[in-house]
Amino acid sequence: QAETVIYCRRGVSRLTHRIAIGFVGQYGGNWEILVDAASGEVFRAEDKTCYHGGPQAPQENRSDGSAWVFDPDPLTRAGVFYGGDYADQDDADTGALTGQLITAVLPEITHDGGLYHLEGPYAKIFDWDIPLKGEFSQDSSNWFFTRSPDAFEAANLYYHIDKSMRYIHDVLGFAIMPIQYAGGVKADPHGWNGADQSAYLPFTGWLSFGEGGVDDAEDPDVILHELAHGLHDWLTNGDFSQVEGLSEGCGDYWAASNNRSSGFWSPSDPQYHWVFQWDGHNPFWSGRRTDYAVPYPGGLVGNIHTDGQIWSSTLMQIYQDIGRTATDANLLECLAMTNSITSQEDAAQAFLQADINLHGGVHLSAIEYRFSQRGYNISLPAPVITHQPLKDVKDLFGPYPVTATVTAAAPLTAVKLIYGHGGVFSDTLEMVPGGDEYSAAIPGIGTPAIYQYYIYAEDAGSLASTLPDGAPVQFFSFTTGPDQTPPQIVHTPISIANWYNLPVLLNADVRDNYAVERVWAEYQI
Repeated sequence: QAETVIYCRRGVSRLTHRIAIGFVGQYGGNWEILVDAASGEVFRAEDKTCYHGGPQAPQENRSDGSAWVFDPDPLTRAGVFYGGDYADQDDADTGALTGQLITAVLPEITHDGGLYHLEGPYAKIFDWDIPLKGEFSQDSSNWFFTRSPDAFEAANLYYHIDKSMRYIHDVLGFAIMPIQYAGGVKADPHGWNGADQSAYLPFTGWLSFGEGGVDDAEDPDVILHELAHGLHDWLTNGDFSQVEGLSEGCGDYWAASNNRSSGFWSPSDPQYHWVFQWDGHNPFWSGRRTDYAVPYPGGLVGNIHTDGQIWSSTLMQIYQDIGRTATDANLLECLAMTNSITSQEDAAQAFLQADINLHGGVHLSAIEYRFSQRGYNISLPAPVITHQPLKDVKDLFGPYPVTATVTAAAPLTAVKLIYGHGGVFSDTLEMVPGGDEYSAAIPGIGTPAIYQYYIYAEDAGSLASTLPDGAPVQFFSFTTGPDQTPPQIVHTPISIANWYNLPVLLNADVRDNYAVERVWAEYQI
């Protein structure tokens, strides 16, 4: 059966051919195939059959393999500019480029039936885009190829996706995986019909890398840039943002962060700030940079790739201040707080919150400086104070203990209790810490009085807050001395009660400025 429908997902619609196909036998099922009516792309295939049990997956065996890869790219490792023996030359091998290969482990690749596959828990070579060159399974666990055979790009692509995903899971502690399918990230090393283009497809969660110019799957920067689009999509459950080029900037940062961590470039090298070291900055195209010195928002030009450099350049400044792992982790945590309408400025505010969530806010001053210097209008969170106000008491002499819980992004430098009586704030006490709880005691004066007080907290970033808000105009108060205020009773009378529902439950809300000693009800029949 086939029909043409409108397919909607998270606010995006497209004309779609829906095809229902039924099969019988061991490998049967009732499949729904969705095909984009304009492009012919199969973007979803699902077995709609309701089975008694889960599908019986074939037994997978995993073991480590090996491959020759570029890590980092050949120009970064050699410390040279593009040109001469360090040029693409239509994917040809040169002694100079071959000399930049390293032997790397391909962790946990799958093998069955005598074949090894570039498929593991975090990555999978998946031939879905034109030209269809296969998935390069073989009877050896070693992909020892120079750059000219197509198998090289497959192994290089698998290696870098797997490496970045393991870093995310094992070092940064984020369990991020594709949301469109189970298993590792699916990527095609030879796509786009050979064009000089690469992309992440949010409908399918697949990656495709073109072969125009320098083969994109040879450059770790291109691989990680496109992977970062996927990370952004998966962290937001399919609701990622390209407002002001946010996702492009995240991709450029993720690539640049990895390259800079290799340590091959120094700040005096122009390449220190480059993105797409091997694929760009050559006759094919100009690449991008992370020292883009324009302000936000005045430097926005309405091109997502250009504007994204504002975000990536600011993140790389933060990288220099607080380090790679903290910046990388903050970015992932930050993106999980965003959606499809998030601007760069919104993301900057979320980045501050991410540092509070992950690192207790120890980097807030450095982060706030870089974002504010660029022009992002953000605000650091002030300390948060919680406290149960004191009630009136008969005791005239005290002391009257005050406790409060105070949390702050930056280290606290002062927590004070300001108090007085008779309408005047006359004294200040330093509250004593015990973890997040702070305490002090107001001394009594021995005669009936009305005391007023408030709590003040300040952190190392000179951010301060009071409780209650608006102090000293707003304040807490309590009375000492004889109780002269009767309790307040709120009760809804019962007008009708059926005898067979006896006894009747009475409810009342009873409050007192001191304390409620007892409550009783008198009744007659």
